[in-house]
Amino acid sequence: MIGSDRTDEYHHCRFLNLAENAKNGGRVYKLKNVFKGITCKRYVKVVGSAYGWVAILDIYEEPVLVNPFTGAQIRIDADFVMYSSMNFFRKIVLTSDPSVVNMDFSLAVLYGCQHSLAFYRHKDNQWTWPCSSSYFDIICHNGHIYGLSKIYTVDVWDFHSNLPTKVVEVMDLELVTFKSMAKRNLVPASVTNSQIIMKYYLVESLGELLIVKRILLHRSASLLGTNRTIGFVICRLDLETEQGLVILQTLPDRALFVGDKEATSISTRDFPELQENSVYFKDDSLGIYSLKEDKASTIGNLKDELKERFAYWIVPNPCVVQNGNSKSEKEEQ
Repeated sequence: MIGSDRTDEYHHCRFLNLAENAKNGGRVYKLKNVFKGITCKRYVKVVGSAYGWVAILDIYEEPVLVNPFTGAQIRIDADFVMYSSMNFFRKIVLTSDPSVVNMDFSLAVLYGCQHSLAFYRHKDNQWTWPCSSSYFDIICHNGHIYGLSKIYTVDVWDFHSNLPTKVVEVMDLELVTFKSMAKRNLVPASVTNSQIIMKYYLVESLGELLIVKRILLHRSASLLGTNRTIGFVICRLDLETEQGLVILQTLPDRALFVGDKEATSISTRDFPELQENSVYFKDDSLGIYSLKEDKASTIGNLKDELKERFAYWIVPNPCVVQNGNSKSEKEEQ
């Protein structure tokens, strides 16, 4: 999902379908009035995406769930105590599709400078704040919330307890991934540690939970003058081993899509237009990283636009899209 190509169309958005016209970087569609009545800003602030829904902040900085394919909107009542102390929402994760569970869904939220955790149950309009760590990322997996903490544990939450139901130590995560980076020569010898940025994502793939480490070259060391992705290291969380981690060298029959607000896995058997054994990402342009070649390349022709407009991955729920009556107009570009 990409911001409109016109500055006066802040309530419109566009979608780049990578499964269509894949050889030329996908096909772009425009959906009109997706954010009408919610925001009056040029830059729509997206804080999450799941099941075809997008979580954005309205003009009062309160969260709204929007389904751009059906036109549905769900407003979330931000508790005033939480809202006044949180400063901002970092990420919102849906536990289920509101379209198919009769609005009985929950949210997990990362908020504030410390990336703390909060839960919200929509049916009861109730917020809870467990005793949590600071997190790199969170994800809903097998009906639970998993969080990768900044003290290198994976915490498992069930929404009903003030403490995690399970804590898995992954203290060797940095060591294991750095060894993989060195073995594959992902970082140029001339680059210092201070010029490297690391990001972590949790991704569910084929029923397994993956920890994806993204390596970026800081703008001070990049010839492009912007932070640039130079590699990925992917681990599978294995609760049966002492280390708890298994490095994956390949991703057969699948492609990963990673971003700060959503990370997901797509079957390349179902969508053969996508490149298997690859990671799709966004810097100032859309990119694809081949794990086989350890090489990143640009896809599409939206480089200049993405420097100034939002762009987030979104995977629609096919059943909802086919059965829904969208309130938005669609026009192919």
